[in-house]
Amino acid sequence: MRHAALLLTLASAGPAPLGAQIRASERGQVRQVVDGTTITIDYARPRVRGRARIFGGAVRWGEVWTPGANMATTLETDHDILVDGHAVPKGKYSVWFVTDSAARWTMVLDTMWRQYHEDHPPPRGGQIRWPVGAATGPATEVLTWTFPALTATGGVMQMAWADRVVLLPFTVPPSHPVSTDRAEALPLTGRYHIVWLTEEGKPDPANPAQTIVVTYEKGALVARWEPPLWGPDPQTYLIRIARNWFSPGFRDRQGAVTDVFTEWVLEFDVASGRAGSFEVRGEDDTLWGRGERLADGATAPSSSSPTPP
Repeated sequence: MRHAALLLTLASAGPAPLGAQIRASERGQVRQVVDGTTITIDYARPRVRGRARIFGGAVRWGEVWTPGANMATTLETDHDILVDGHAVPKGKYSVWFVTDSAARWTMVLDTMWRQYHEDHPPPRGGQIRWPVGAATGPATEVLTWTFPALTATGGVMQMAWADRVVLLPFTVPPSHPVSTDRAEALPLTGRYHIVWLTEEGKPDPANPAQTIVVTYEKGALVARWEPPLWGPDPQTYLIRIARNWFSPGFRDRQGAVTDVFTEWVLEFDVASGRAGSFEVRGEDDTLWGRGERLADGATAPSSSSPTPP
């Protein structure tokens, strides 16, 4: 009777909540934002669990395999991106590899993203497919997706499991392109004398006046600060925010923009086809400085090295 009562108690208790179940391959997610673009990879995480061989064993050569388990791994992007040089439009995709050989696989992104891992998609329209390298890597017990490298314009996605690593470089569309239309840019070029202001709108003695030289080079507006405003590099790009509105953009040694200082906006005043002045305003529209165009050959008042406001 005791056994019967126990069985009755267990049966009436019902199944354990799904959220409390232990999975052999727990679900994971990794998300990365680059210049306003969000890329999300959602995947189950199988473990090696002592198996002697994963690739060429549990995952056979020539097999179509989702790099995860259970429901297919998905990749979602909220902007059009390039992955390994291939256009991936905004949307959500199931992710598959065809493990052609030990070193060469085929990447497959399928628009039918809600798929079970055994429902291998056949080649069909709408898929994005290309060959990728599968390198030998350090032993990884749990399948892991990461973003091990990032730049201002993209980075690298990485899948690692057992003894294999796949690297997928990607780029995102710039939220603020470096280029500026020539017709808009040329009226802004020239030399300006900048006076930094206090909250009361008076010249700031802690931030001496300086000169900025604006030029148009290779399709971009370039500003050279005299003396340098940030560190030893006197040059920044002027990144277009709106017509005649720009923020300073910092560059690396290769000339690529690595950051945009959106806390500042240089608002140029253009009249009769030429900018005569600009204002520097902060995020709350506070007036931080005012620049006036210098006549050709005019010399700006001397100043010592400033401290940015």
